[in-house]
Amino acid sequence: MSVPKLFSWIRGGLVQGPGYGYYMLFWWLYTERTLRSKAAVSPYNRLRKLLLVKSGIVIGEGTEIGFGSFILGISRTPPSVTFGKRVAVAPYVVFVASSYPDNSRLAYHPEAKGLVQKTAPILVEDDAWIGAHAVIFPGVTVGASAIVAAGAVVRQDVPPKSIVAGVPAKVIRTLD
Repeated sequence: MSVPKLFSWIRGGLVQGPGYGYYMLFWWLYTERTLRSKAAVSPYNRLRKLLLVKSGIVIGEGTEIGFGSFILGISRTPPSVTFGKRVAVAPYVVFVASSYPDNSRLAYHPEAKGLVQKTAPILVEDDAWIGAHAVIFPGVTVGASAIVAAGAVVRQDVPPKSIVAGVPAKVIRTLD
């Protein structure tokens, strides 16, 4: 092991949070779901990003993901969620990349089957901003430079340079 590499792991433990070096070495021991759960409760942004990347999430440079933000969905190819560059995600945002009723009998009901089972990747394009406690559902694309208001429930695509708010989220304004 080279000295600069060892130095970066030591620095990682001091600057990037305890456990950073450990997860750099042993991330492969954990399932995607476990890594994402650990990322949601990590108070250190760099450790949170490392755990999400190791779990198969694509994160662009300059992207910040808030404490408590959680990604539901275990797909690696394509990734459950893809974040562009300079995306700002506030605390406690939930990305639901797979939504299905697990062991419920609704999964087999002919009328409800098409409504309740959905798995699709989520795309958050460059310079988007997602407010606290927002919920993003499967298959949604948040356009470039778009703003999702706090507490919004997003079920449809968000156009670029627009502001969406509400339950369900609707476009309330477009940006120049």
